[in-house]
Amino acid sequence: MSEDSKDYTKTLLDLVEGKVDAQELFVELYPELHKMAKNYMRFEQKAETLQATGLLHEAYVKLIDQSKVDWQGRTHFLAVSATAMRRILVDNARAKMREKRGGDKQNISLDEAWMAMSPEKEAHILAIEDALMKLEKIDPEQAEIVVLRFYGGFSVQDVADQFGWSKRKVEKEWTATKAWLRKELKNDLGLA
Repeated sequence: MSEDSKDYTKTLLDLVEGKVDAQELFVELYPELHKMAKNYMRFEQKAETLQATGLLHEAYVKLIDQSKVDWQGRTHFLAVSATAMRRILVDNARAKMREKRGGDKQNISLDEAWMAMSPEKEAHILAIEDALMKLEKIDPEQAEIVVLRFYGGFSVQDVADQFGWSKRKVEKEWTATKAWLRKELKNDLGLA
């Protein structure tokens, strides 16, 4: 564990104990959280009104109310942050779909489905979110792996650290999860 990670975990513990407030934590962790927000926004078109900084600030508003969470360290905090950002993007896509009331299906691969996260592809975002919500009911750990890997930009090792698993187990679960998602999204996204 790096010195930065130790400080990060200490700051989270200080937040839980009331020694620091959420704003101090946000300022300290801003660079890492901004990097995560940029990871989310990599699929959005440049003309999108919501930018990485805006996404991060909206997530901050959601995270500020998380004072009762028993933070278990850096990866846990980042996982909660990734979930908050995902929900913001999904809400944004739902709002756009209400405006459009439609959307064309295209035949694309599963990897391209991830790339479909753009203002023109709100239907894809919602299809992926629906599949993820279904997966959460079937296997919450696999759903969290998707959130961490895809939305959070976590490495296999980061996910292994979060779950206390071996790297090989995460790779196996990720492979199985992608296969399940491919099957689930086949009709909704016209996956090849």
